[in-house]
Amino acid sequence: MTHPAPMRLAGGFVAGRWNHDRADRWERFAPYDLSMPVFVGTEGTALIDAAVEQGQRAQRAWKLRPLEERIAVIDRFNDRLGDHSPKIALQIMRETGKLATEAAAEMKGVLSRWEHTKQIARAELQRYQPASDACYDLVPLGVVAVISPFNFPVHLAHGQLLAALVAGNACILKPSDWTAGCSERYFFAWQEAAEESGADPSLLQLIQGGGPTGAALAAHPGVNSVSFTGSYPVGVSIVRAAAAQPSKLIALELGGKNTAIVLDDADLALATEAILTAATATTGQRCTCVSRVVATRGVAEALLDELTMRLDWVESDDPELASSTMGPLATPGGYERFLAAQEETAGLQTLLKGAAVERAKQGYFVRPGLHLVRDIEAAKGRIERELFGPDLLIEVVDTEEEAVERANATPYGLAMALFTRTQSRFERLRLELEAGVVNWNRPTVGSNALLPFGGIKQSGNHRATGSHALRHAVRPLASMLGG
Repeated sequence: MTHPAPMRLAGGFVAGRWNHDRADRWERFAPYDLSMPVFVGTEGTALIDAAVEQGQRAQRAWKLRPLEERIAVIDRFNDRLGDHSPKIALQIMRETGKLATEAAAEMKGVLSRWEHTKQIARAELQRYQPASDACYDLVPLGVVAVISPFNFPVHLAHGQLLAALVAGNACILKPSDWTAGCSERYFFAWQEAAEESGADPSLLQLIQGGGPTGAALAAHPGVNSVSFTGSYPVGVSIVRAAAAQPSKLIALELGGKNTAIVLDDADLALATEAILTAATATTGQRCTCVSRVVATRGVAEALLDELTMRLDWVESDDPELASSTMGPLATPGGYERFLAAQEETAGLQTLLKGAAVERAKQGYFVRPGLHLVRDIEAAKGRIERELFGPDLLIEVVDTEEEAVERANATPYGLAMALFTRTQSRFERLRLELEAGVVNWNRPTVGSNALLPFGGIKQSGNHRATGSHALRHAVRPLASMLGG
């Protein structure tokens, strides 16, 4: 079979130019066809100093431009992204194994995000004058670094970048080294928009590379803010790297071990559908995917029967096929961890064993796992550990109080869903659930751009993204006024 030639990536887009050092450092293959290379990448660590310097220079003029002028530049960028959207979506599918429909939906979300961000910017980036002789403004921080993950390689970074840019900052993006190609295509749109609008291209720059490159960018003293989306251990390492720079604002969106709580009065069909959606979306590789279910005894048996029957039909397949309902896992490490976890059965009764699936093409194809918790203490390691894949642990409890206690028994606190027909019960229990997102009769996955998005405990550091992304791209500047 003849495959398209892999992208040969530059190490970055700095000062309006592509770095043309073609030294091959790493190569990535499509997770649904390991014989198909998708890009050859080059580390960009050596470009960080120049990128920060150029960003500082560009930002000094950019922050002084009126808000509507900044909006006009980003309007142009959004238009060019629309032109490039089909090619970016194709690259997302090739690099992540995400279903073609999911990749297209990601780009649809990217293009719609700007309208929400624009509204928020116009509402919040204005002078506040609580008295005739006192005022304050929200002013940009300077240079913002965005370090983004592989699972939503464009959408998650884009929301952070838009908020920082419109607020008057310069930005440097370091994408995951698993999804570097779609990020480079994203920058083709920025390059065109900057040329057409006359904006300084150094307002948005790209640095490619792996973990060491991201660490060096986050620790750079010229970077004023770091927005990171990824795992808890890497988030901790970023905080440690910047420990001697207390003025650096760090916004962390980390992992999740998310729980669906199903009470006796729940709509069983609705709860089943929502859990299935949240467990298998993006092959379980969303930070908000549900991986735990806590059900009260009156509904548990029927729920288990439904989940077992429905999940038994789910297998990952070629994302290019219209018949596929779930793509492969995206990385070899994630694939190996998923399979290894299926052998950890202490305290569990395995109803469906997650396993590798053979296809015509070699790839990271799997079927989901479903396990009933019989001994909480014995299964504690599995209950508390994030596993980025389609794997469900079910716990059965007697009361709603016990359901809340068990739902909170995790070091993470990102998303939960509560299934009950009684809204007053939801309103009462949502305040007891330790999570940044608590949905009622809805899946844990999916977000609304008009809402803040973030978690507590090991899921974040109280710097929500979504509608609050602008808040970690600015600082208040207060003035007392004389005559």
